[in-house]
Amino acid sequence: MTAPYASTQERCKEGAAFSYKGVWGYHPLIISLANTREVLFCVNRPGDKTSSDDAARNYDEAIVLVAPHAKRIYLRGDTDFSQCHHVDRWDGAGTGSLFGFDAQANIKKLAEALETSAWQPLRRLPRYEIKTKARKKPERHKDQAVIEKGYKHIELQGEETAEFDYQPGACSKVYRMIVLKKNLNIKKGEKVLFDEIRYSFYITNNRQRTPAEIVALANQRCDQERRS
Repeated sequence: MTAPYASTQERCKEGAAFSYKGVWGYHPLIISLANTREVLFCVNRPGDKTSSDDAARNYDEAIVLVAPHAKRIYLRGDTDFSQCHHVDRWDGAGTGSLFGFDAQANIKKLAEALETSAWQPLRRLPRYEIKTKARKKPERHKDQAVIEKGYKHIELQGEETAEFDYQPGACSKVYRMIVLKKNLNIKKGEKVLFDEIRYSFYITNNRQRTPAEIVALANQRCDQERRS
């Protein structure tokens, strides 16, 4: 078990502070229920707190709150929420988890070492089903202006997924690491300056879903896919 957490009253006493951007304010933490979008917990923290600070405690409280009403609980969070010190405990209790994982140098080397056959093209599903008649897409005036003015921009050429087993240093178990590889063109106007590959990583104890399904599940968190 982890050390006792600070009480809600003690946490509320914390005042504002400077964020990493030098802005004086707060850094709230919100835990919400995915299927209904209800906010389970909202903790107002000083601006100098990291995203993951005190997140595990709120995840634990959310599990207690939701457990009587759910057959299975699945925790999700972005890169700053990969709670490696806690995933063993959650996994042992039968709780599913899917967290973004920092693209550290050693993790990227493992992805780069994968065989070509390990990669599969990612075909994203439509964001919604058209129930009537498809409408004509509006002209992308901003994109055309970027090209005409010769601004530097990035164009996505394709995406691929792969996976490998990985055991974080803070864990005693091996988990599934899903890799999303983005093949990009860095352009200035219509001229291609160079190609670039960027990786995103997701660590999960889900062994049933395909890598593409895991990526989609991660992107659905907090309507992330809407904003991307």
